Amino acid sequence: MEDGGENQHNGHYHFSFRNTYNRYVYIPKHRLSPMDFYVVYITAKDEEEAGEIAIHLLEKRLIACANMFPIKSLYRWKGKIERDDEVALIMKTQKRNTKSIISEVKALHSYDVPCIEFLPIRDGNPDYMDWISKETTV
Repeated sequence: MEDGGENQHNGHYHFSFRNTYNRYVYIPKHRLSPMDFYVVYITAKDEEEAGEIAIHLLEKRLIACANMFPIKSLYRWKGKIERDDEVALIMKTQKRNTKSIISEVKALHSYDVPCIEFLPIRDGNPDYMDWISKETTV
């Protein structure tokens, strides 16, 4: 194998290079960059809207999965403190999908300023990270 060659050793390594000691270093697929994978957090007005957003993002392969659960939210909006029942979405994706997710969610969402946050996944089950990668790649 030459420097910078791809390696499919047991399907767990993606890229290799020679280090200063002239030895190959193998980089696991799910660790190409510490910030390649994200948890996406979005709030929606109800279960119907949350489900529509999740299905849309799944169909576009922008997320690998979604979890929905009811929440009680308190927030400041237009000078007033508001209380609402909402539905939170927690989804997993890759960094390269973040701009598309923002654009797609803003087009579907009923809120003027929807909550769309990306939290980096620093580490995790390598098989799960590989699955996220596979499911969010067209």
